[in-house]
Amino acid sequence: MKKAIIFITGIDLFFILLIGIAGLFQGVAGDLLHYLAFILPIFIGFIFVRREKGEEEAKISFGMKPSALPQFLPLIFPATLAIIGVSFLTNLILTSLGYLPNSMPSEDFITALLIHALLPAACEELLFRYIPIKLLLPHSGRWCIILSSIYFAMSHGNFFTIPYAALAGLIFVLIDIKFSSVLPSFILHLFNNALALFIGSEFFVSVPEFILPLIFVMATAASALIIFIKRKSYSDLLNPFFDKKRTEEVHYAPLIFVCVTVIVAFVNLAR
Repeated sequence: MKKAIIFITGIDLFFILLIGIAGLFQGVAGDLLHYLAFILPIFIGFIFVRREKGEEEAKISFGMKPSALPQFLPLIFPATLAIIGVSFLTNLILTSLGYLPNSMPSEDFITALLIHALLPAACEELLFRYIPIKLLLPHSGRWCIILSSIYFAMSHGNFFTIPYAALAGLIFVLIDIKFSSVLPSFILHLFNNALALFIGSEFFVSVPEFILPLIFVMATAASALIIFIKRKSYSDLLNPFFDKKRTEEVHYAPLIFVCVTVIVAFVNLAR
């Protein structure tokens, strides 16, 4: 388990380093480096996962059985509303302290959707869900969930995004483990990113203010009712966190990762 933790910490720090380097360049060079920042750590991660295959390999796929959809779909709106709520509170607190959030992407909506919604949703689910689940879940469900959530949150490197990313990471990894697939978290991730871009786009200005909140309230209420009625089928959602598998001592690598990313977050906040 120590070996897996050190490796995951390494590729995630590598990802943050590459993202930082990509931010120093503009135009085509910056875009290419941005793509490589996602692709290279994932490629290295897949090689390591393949070499570490064993009898206790975690069952996690890229697809989902159609029969699982009725159980997954009611989770979308409550999860999204919780993430939006934490994001709103974070923005409220930090802006009241005089800090300003980063500006929204300046590209047209379709380009922004591809670069800032689809690409992160696909790549981050592989890097922060698929690889940690493959390597850590057979040893400890608890540490798989904790490290996946923390690393995903801290990799955002911004105090405006870290709180809601932590909650999103927790929800995403729990749902992926439950359904043995990264497709659920990809759908949720893409939906959240696309929604954020839509709210910040010119299209949203033409939409009556009450429409989106009304849709969310109604959809969340209906989803909550379905979840309550079928609560037995969701009772195992937190089971991996309370597993009783005997685990090795956790390496200090996560502490290094958190310290580095907190420094990055303070630097970004000071800009």
